[in-house]
Amino acid sequence: MVEKLKMGKKQQLLLLLILVVELQLQGYNINGCSEKERIGLLGLKDFFTKHRLSMDPLTSWSGSSNCCQWSGVQCHPVSALTIDLSLTTLLNNDDSIHPLIYFFDASLLRPFHKLESLDLSYNGFSGFTNHQYFNNLRELMLSNNKINDSKLLQGLCKSNKLVRLDLSSNQISGQFPPCLLNLSSLEFLDISSNQFTGILPPTISNLKSIKILQLDDNNFEGPFSFSSLANLSKLKVFQLSTKTMTNNLQVETENPSFSPTFQLNVLKLSNCNLNTKNGSSNIPNFLSTQHHLKFVDLSHNNLVGTVPVWLLQNNTNLDHLILTNNSLIGNLQLPSFKHPLTNLKLSCNSLSGQLPSDMGFLLPNLVHFNISRNNFEGNLPSSITTMRSLNIFDLSNNRFSGKLQMSMFSNMSQLSRLQLRNNNFSGSIEDGVQDIPDLIVLDISKNLISGKIPHWIGSLTNLLYLQVAKNHLQGKLSSKLCSLHYLKFLDVSQNQLSGPIPSCFNLPSLKYLYMQDNNFSGPIPKAFSRSSELTVLDLSRNSFSGRIPNWISRCSSLRFLLLKGNHFRGLIPRRVCELREMSIMDVSSNELKGAVPSCLSNMSFGVSKWAEISPYESMGSSFISVFSVELDVVVKGKPVWWSISHENKYSEGQIQVDFITKNRSEQYKGSVLLYMAGLDLSSNQLTGNIPLQIGELQKVHALNFSHNKFEGRIPNTICNLKELESLDLSYNFLNGDIPSKLSELDFLSFFNVSYNNLSGMIPISPHFKTFLESSYLGNPNLCGPLVGRDCSGRFKLTPNNRYNDFGDEDGRVIYVEGFYWSFIVSYFTILLGLFIVLFINPRWRNVWFYFVDVCCSYLCECI
Repeated sequence: MVEKLKMGKKQQLLLLLILVVELQLQGYNINGCSEKERIGLLGLKDFFTKHRLSMDPLTSWSGSSNCCQWSGVQCHPVSALTIDLSLTTLLNNDDSIHPLIYFFDASLLRPFHKLESLDLSYNGFSGFTNHQYFNNLRELMLSNNKINDSKLLQGLCKSNKLVRLDLSSNQISGQFPPCLLNLSSLEFLDISSNQFTGILPPTISNLKSIKILQLDDNNFEGPFSFSSLANLSKLKVFQLSTKTMTNNLQVETENPSFSPTFQLNVLKLSNCNLNTKNGSSNIPNFLSTQHHLKFVDLSHNNLVGTVPVWLLQNNTNLDHLILTNNSLIGNLQLPSFKHPLTNLKLSCNSLSGQLPSDMGFLLPNLVHFNISRNNFEGNLPSSITTMRSLNIFDLSNNRFSGKLQMSMFSNMSQLSRLQLRNNNFSGSIEDGVQDIPDLIVLDISKNLISGKIPHWIGSLTNLLYLQVAKNHLQGKLSSKLCSLHYLKFLDVSQNQLSGPIPSCFNLPSLKYLYMQDNNFSGPIPKAFSRSSELTVLDLSRNSFSGRIPNWISRCSSLRFLLLKGNHFRGLIPRRVCELREMSIMDVSSNELKGAVPSCLSNMSFGVSKWAEISPYESMGSSFISVFSVELDVVVKGKPVWWSISHENKYSEGQIQVDFITKNRSEQYKGSVLLYMAGLDLSSNQLTGNIPLQIGELQKVHALNFSHNKFEGRIPNTICNLKELESLDLSYNFLNGDIPSKLSELDFLSFFNVSYNNLSGMIPISPHFKTFLESSYLGNPNLCGPLVGRDCSGRFKLTPNNRYNDFGDEDGRVIYVEGFYWSFIVSYFTILLGLFIVLFINPRWRNVWFYFVDVCCSYLCECI
């Protein structure tokens, strides 16, 4: 036995000696890494540094140090050869900063013979050359690039050793290559968020080792039977969805029926016409066999039936249940025991009834609870006070009623969004909330809430969105709101608020301010001048007075200025022309006087950086949350974590603007505002000529100068406004003819020049024939077929023009035909009366004849 032990030690020493010699032959330094690989790594550094726009991304990669200790490099613990390279986020991946096209030359990997794992995510690569150097990899992560390289996919089909392949968040299009399904060792495949099309091949069942299969957010179409996955016993994660709401993908789980051999942890079947083949759209039956689910998303499928409470009963570790935008009905049923569920999203269904009274006790760990856009009713259960982990609580657009007790949300220290919009909650909210330091959104608009805006709102110092519109709030605007320094969106419109705006109203972060349809009075406070980010200022239909201030020019980001229906007087200040980002300006129905500043042409009205901003800026804000869950999967002795990011968009806070165009009030909101531009100066006392420079507003869609005292001719420069859709110049003192080139404005669909002093022929074109006769009323010198006047000088009365009319400067209407007839009748009545008097009274007859004789004699003498 002793001799055997000695022989064993000798063999171990011999093997160690052979290993040392081999390492020396490879150029390996006992105190560092292989010299060959060091040179290779420095070559990679040169590549990334060459294409980097800013600082050196690999500062730790220096020639003298041990390359096994460089960031992103992992070496084998014995051979010290590189086995793992993580080279993420080293190049610019933002097109808005500097759009570039990068190709990665995979031959740079030639020195790394033992490389097993390569991560090149978040670099903006468009493609790769020399794909053969990927063939020996076990893990390849290329997510969040700009890849649209079909040759890459064909090349990867030869990578038989691949265990993990991540191509997510790229631009890969075309059909999914079936050859990838022959990679029998593949355990992780993620091709989500690309542009794949076509039918999913049924050979997906060849992936016998697959554990995580993510196919969502693509454009797959045609039928897909879930039974093809039945024998994938190791499957833990399956995700499939399409990008758009209009899709041709049809996922069938019921026909043919199957018995799954897998136990899923994660299932996402969103927006995929689930089980529509037989018109049933039922929740998949195979889910009743699953007992390890932690995340389920069946949203946007028009599913019918009731909320599947059995999913909660069978899966005691279920964390996320998402059934948004389906056709579920009935009451909200909950499990009979305390469940650890943290996310429950049931919005956009047809659920009804009251919330369970014990909801807070059964779901105490809820973080995100969204049941908006349903038909729930009744009071809020008092048990929700125990749900202290709530972060998002959205009950908007339901039929809840009763007195709103804001104090029930006190002590929910993690609450960030409280949305109770569009219900029937009533009463005062003076009781307030406490200890909610992270509240970002408070939306109680469209309810029946009365009383004053409470002082406690001023204590919510991190508030970004505050909406209390369309209630019955009264009194003055609380000065406590002045402490909301991070407030971005404030809507107090359509209440009964009154008094001046507090002079302390200096909110540096404020971008969207809606105060319309109240009884606010006084001047616009100068404190607004410090809100340099202000984008929307809507003070319409109040009792504001004074002048439009010169300091308005300091609000350099202002794009929507709405002052309609107040008592502003004086001139339109020239400083308003410095608002170069303006898209919509409405100062109608005030008491403004004087001429229109010719410098208005300096304002963009549609030509601005506004069109270049992020869609989220115009449609509210998004809050990104990341959910991670530990899977029942072990790789290299370590548990695998799966994560998904949620975009929780606050869409109710999107920008919206009311503006009259084409003689009707329109509400523009969201992305539509990117394309709308208009100027409304109507119903004031403005005088002078319409400035010629108005024709420089190239992108304007609507102009309304009606009900003023403008004079002179219609500027020919208006014919330059090729995108003009609505032009109203009615009720002014304009003269001259209608410019014939107006008929070349192809988008012009509303035109009104009634009640002016225009003359000449109305332009004859198919386009102008679409305008009603009322567009020209009150201009007796206009002629043409549309008004029934012959331009040769004769007036032809047509059946459609029997009541031609015009208006005086006060806007009163005089009917011409009635005036003529009344004059004739009056003339003959006077003559008849005079004849009767002279016939009856001889004395007056003698006086009359004597008067006539004297007049005749006088005329004869003059001649």
